[in-house]
Amino acid sequence: MQSFKSCLLILFILPQVGFSKNIGMSLGAFVNSSSVLRGAQTWSKPSFMAGPSFTLFNKVSVRGPSLQYSHFNRESPFELGAGVSLIDDDEPLLALSGQDEDYRNQRESTWELQLNFKYKFGFFNKFFIGAMVGKDIDETKGLYSELQLGVPGLLKYTSFEYKISFAESAVNRYYYGPRAISGRGWQEISFKYVMLPSAGIVPWNGVVINTLAYSKVLQNQNKSADYIRLRDTNLVFSSVFIWNLF
Repeated sequence: MQSFKSCLLILFILPQVGFSKNIGMSLGAFVNSSSVLRGAQTWSKPSFMAGPSFTLFNKVSVRGPSLQYSHFNRESPFELGAGVSLIDDDEPLLALSGQDEDYRNQRESTWELQLNFKYKFGFFNKFFIGAMVGKDIDETKGLYSELQLGVPGLLKYTSFEYKISFAESAVNRYYYGPRAISGRGWQEISFKYVMLPSAGIVPWNGVVINTLAYSKVLQNQNKSADYIRLRDTNLVFSSVFIWNLF
């Protein structure tokens, strides 16, 4: 529900700002086969969410309860960004089938400050290495990090990505349960297929991003912790539908 409230706030603010070539707005719809929070399944049933997002000066973006700033333009081999995001396991805006609350979705909401870096290299910048460092500023006060490796666009309209997390014990306990330990938290390998108007597939000014992701909680203590209970692997399919308004 926090995401939905943020979307309503955006819709209120945007008319006050006014339409400008420096402002971009899009509508998005997101559907997934299940909900997973950094390797931990939170809701096992399919769900749907929708709402607006906007960008300012191609630098600042607001997507739901996330505010991000990007320093370099898209043509640069470097990406550097910073922002703040809401972390929670609240019930999806629209669940496509029933599921009761249980041990998998009892976390308190928290906010995370984030710093992101990515470097693209190789043949036509077809490879990248990246990292993300996050600081919980509400619940755990701990540090979380990810190492990312990827191959975007090696095959047309596709990308492959691998990520692995490392975190302090308090952070891993937040995601996996009181008996979780520090160090490796989870890993994921994902495949994305992007559908564009130029390919003659998407009949509107926008894009569809389809993702198949396999994730796994790491270390035995984390796998057996209270929020996981040996449900340590997840295979999730998701689609994001984006309509660019201006």
